[in-house]
Amino acid sequence: MKESRNRIRAFNIALRMQDEFEKGLPPGTVPNNALAIERRLSWQVAMLPYIEAVRLYQKFDLTKAWDDPRNREASSSEVPSFSYPGSVQRDGNGYPLGYYVGLAGLGTDGPLLSGDSPRAGFFAYDRATRWSDVSDGLSNTAIISEVEKDNGPWAAGGRPTIRSLTRQPYSSGPDGLGGGHAGGWFMGFADGHTWFISEKVDPKVLEALATIRGGEPVNKESIGIQQSNEWESPIVTK
Repeated sequence: MKESRNRIRAFNIALRMQDEFEKGLPPGTVPNNALAIERRLSWQVAMLPYIEAVRLYQKFDLTKAWDDPRNREASSSEVPSFSYPGSVQRDGNGYPLGYYVGLAGLGTDGPLLSGDSPRAGFFAYDRATRWSDVSDGLSNTAIISEVEKDNGPWAAGGRPTIRSLTRQPYSSGPDGLGGGHAGGWFMGFADGHTWFISEKVDPKVLEALATIRGGEPVNKESIGIQQSNEWESPIVTK
C-alpha cells in the first residue's frame, strides 16, 4: 500500500515541477487536432521529463498517435511510476498498462467540460487546469486515483488515463475506481496529500471531491476517508 501511496505523491510533485518550469499544467491529452482523443498521447507522456524519464520522452514523436509505429518503442516501455506496484501488466498488443488516472469530474462528458462547469474535474482532454481554478479548495479536490478495472496503456489518451464519475457504485464500480487494497483505494489531492478512500464512502461526497468548483461542503473525517500522510507534509501551492 505504501508504494502506491508514494507514487501518487510523486505524481503531485511532478505536476508542480511541470507547472513551475512550463508555466502551466498539462491538458489531459497532448494537443493534436489531427487525432481523435483515443489516439492522442496522454498527459502522463507529458509528465515524463518530471519523473526522471527525459530520454524516454525524447523518443516520442508528439505529432503522432500513441500507437503509431514511430511511437511503438516508447509506448511499449515500462515506467514503474505508472504501473501496478510490484508488477507490470500488458495488454494483448504488448503495451504496458497504467494503474493511475486523472479525474475528470462528473458525467460521461466530464473530460469535455469547460473549467467553469460545476461538474468539471481537474483533468479534461483539451483543457489545462491551473491551481487557481480550484475554487473548492485544494485539500477538497481529488485529482488522481488508482483504478482496478479496464486499465489501458499509460501512453494512451482517453479512458486509459482519464476517468470521470459516471455511474454508481463508484467503489469497484463501472468507472473502475479501486486499488485492490482491503477496504478501499488511494487518491491524490490537489494540495499534495494522498488519502485512503473507504469502499463505503458516500457517493455524494466522492462526487464533491471529484469536482474543482462544485461548491459542495466536505467533511472527510465523517465519511470513512483516512488521511495517509503520517510520513509526509502537504505540498504548498503558490
